[in-house]
Amino acid sequence: CLHQRDLDCGEVQRPEDDYVFTTLTLNVKSNSPYEGYTGSDQLVLRIVPPMWINMVTSFPSDGGYLEKDKEVIISTNNGLAWLISVVNGYNGCIADDMSGKTVTLTADVDMNAYIWTPIGENGHHFKGTFDGGGAEITGLRCQLTGQEATGMFAQVDGGVVKNTFVTSSNLIHKGNHPGHIGILVDTLTNNAVLHSCEAAGTLEVGHDKILSMGGLVGLADAGAKVHSSMSVSMLKGYHIGGAVGTLSDGASLRNSFTNNVYEAKMSSDDFAGGLAYS
Repeated sequence: CLHQRDLDCGEVQRPEDDYVFTTLTLNVKSNSPYEGYTGSDQLVLRIVPPMWINMVTSFPSDGGYLEKDKEVIISTNNGLAWLISVVNGYNGCIADDMSGKTVTLTADVDMNAYIWTPIGENGHHFKGTFDGGGAEITGLRCQLTGQEATGMFAQVDGGVVKNTFVTSSNLIHKGNHPGHIGILVDTLTNNAVLHSCEAAGTLEVGHDKILSMGGLVGLADAGAKVHSSMSVSMLKGYHIGGAVGTLSDGASLRNSFTNNVYEAKMSSDDFAGGLAYS
């Protein structure tokens, strides 16, 4: 393994974004122990920006996460980031699905500083009530290769998401996950409800393994309800539904609106739906 002191780093090409693979050329210095080596090698580097779960690793000291009885009050971006660990069981937390609890956001939060990890992933589904309180969530971004979940919530199981306004987002799914993704919720199931919500920004899928993608919800099934909500987003990819990707098993969509821009990467037997893909 060559040491950095033995190398001259060639110019690094600036990637289009922070989440792509780029190439760095390393040339061995003439005065190094490896002077006989005359060529250059290329290393493929994956540039991974910091994630919220790696930056907020303990209970926030800014007062942005307060819990009393069955109520959780969130007022800062650190507080919202801490909710990820509480529900998903990260950073030493015992996973709490929030059953019987109400989580309320009381102030606008900007999440652009770091990469988002969806709430309720890896088998730890969100089962409580999330009340966005009409506050704005901006800068929500999740752009890692290989992840399964992409939205603000991975899976809401029997819970409620309401009054939640993601007014800017940049969510890119680059893996080969054959699932469903949405800006607010990837999967809404078991009579879960999403209402009075808004999603804006960009949702992009870079592969055709995805089953469906939606401006609000990827999959609504098992009696789930989506109503009184809107998506004003850029949707790029395959199997696109403007509000919901797939409605299944008694799920419903009503009184909702979309004003999206679509960039469908479809084959001749595929299609996109203004409200739902299927």
